[in-house]
Amino acid sequence: MSRWLTAVRAAVFALLLCALLTGATRLLRMKESEEQIGPFLQSAQEYDVLFAGDSQVYYGIAPLEIYRDYGITSYNLGVVNSTLAMTYWTVMNALDYAKPKAVVVGVKDAEYPLKLSGKFGHVHTACDAFPLTPTKLQAVFDLTDTEQTDAFGTTAAELRLDLIAPLLKYHSRWNSLKPEDFSPRYNTQKGAKLQIHVTDPDESQPLIDPASASAEEGWGYVYLRRLIETCRERGIGLLLVMLPHRAGAESQRSGHTVAAIAAETGTDYLNFIDMDRVVDYYTDCFDPASHLNPSGVRKVSDYLGRYLRDVFGLPDHRGEAAFAGWERDYDAYIDEKLRAMQEQEDGLRSALMLLHDRDFNCVLTFRPGFDTSQLHLKNLLQNIARENVHWDDDKVSADLNPLEGLQYADGEGAGYFLAVDRDRDEVHELYGRTEREFETSFGTVFCRMDGEWIDLSLTDGGEETYYFDTWEEQDEDLHLLVIDRRTGKPVLRLTRSLP
Repeated sequence: MSRWLTAVRAAVFALLLCALLTGATRLLRMKESEEQIGPFLQSAQEYDVLFAGDSQVYYGIAPLEIYRDYGITSYNLGVVNSTLAMTYWTVMNALDYAKPKAVVVGVKDAEYPLKLSGKFGHVHTACDAFPLTPTKLQAVFDLTDTEQTDAFGTTAAELRLDLIAPLLKYHSRWNSLKPEDFSPRYNTQKGAKLQIHVTDPDESQPLIDPASASAEEGWGYVYLRRLIETCRERGIGLLLVMLPHRAGAESQRSGHTVAAIAAETGTDYLNFIDMDRVVDYYTDCFDPASHLNPSGVRKVSDYLGRYLRDVFGLPDHRGEAAFAGWERDYDAYIDEKLRAMQEQEDGLRSALMLLHDRDFNCVLTFRPGFDTSQLHLKNLLQNIARENVHWDDDKVSADLNPLEGLQYADGEGAGYFLAVDRDRDEVHELYGRTEREFETSFGTVFCRMDGEWIDLSLTDGGEETYYFDTWEEQDEDLHLLVIDRRTGKPVLRLTRSLP
């Protein structure tokens, strides 16, 4: 009896110790991995598509936008500085929990010869949140089977131990814990992260001959082929993507090598570098490296959503009771986008960029004398109502639904008015000395421009509201009303001065 009791006590002690160590590990480790991957693990079975890759994928594809337009359920598992070896094992870990119909993998820097990037901390982001399973152990031993040392002097062998037993790495964080360590801020955008900014990209790089390709050497191509083979064996559709960015000659040659591998293996591949005007780099980048901001994200997500629907035959889950949570998540996502607009107090470019969004209608005016050559304002204004490009378009026009009155107003130094009514698929322009009243889905709009003063009012339900009618507001260059399509009511009113 005493032996049995001793064994029970030992088992209970072991369980308690295991629970204590697990709890301490979750508390002390950095939260990037848990915040991004935790929501995926909670509902992994509901995703028909998994996106994986580096920062181009992480910042560049919005699953909630794809759900809005196509009803396709997906999750973004992109990780900053992820190599193709890391991406491969991210997908393998995810497949222990999910049964996607398709996987979409970013292939930028496929020519990178090493298994790990120069900063090992990103490996923790990709791995830490996944439970310690045979797949994760295999991933850890495989990725760290290298002589690499990162920029901070950490060796691959040290990384291996930290990945298997994170408490060894994070045990000293007791004195630096923050409130978010106790209540992690879980990702609410299905793994994606939108960056609100507009920046001119790096210098344009000329497109090189598609026949010019890099040698198929290094670990990147090895893991790319492993990924293709694994998806084929498991009956999972695979789409390789080279997302939009200012690609240099080396990156373009790598993209052509991927194209050859895709053709050889019968794998779907989209190279956005070689496409005409899917994005506009002067409206759609948040940094010089041409990572995409929300405007670019919407264009790429729309392109991918239609492609996944039409080529992969993925189902539309909108309206299904089992996916009612997605409708609530998207509703909260719209509120997040509105908060982002409100926060652009001094960011004229960002405020205009955010208007390329199907969730909002808008009315804006520029007072006489504004100069659209500043900060690529002409691109941003035309971007508000521009068409998105799709994979089955025969030819994309150079101007993509241009605003005809904008050039005149700019050239003549005249005032300019624009109303975008997405519910009626209408765009209204006024310019010069004029006045007009017209009907929209959100009420009757009246605008008068006399060369100096701009009158603007909106009548809805018999009540007329005047906007921007004080001297202080008239001194501002831009007047903007944002209308939430859920309610048909103005929810945001902004004024801005040009620099």
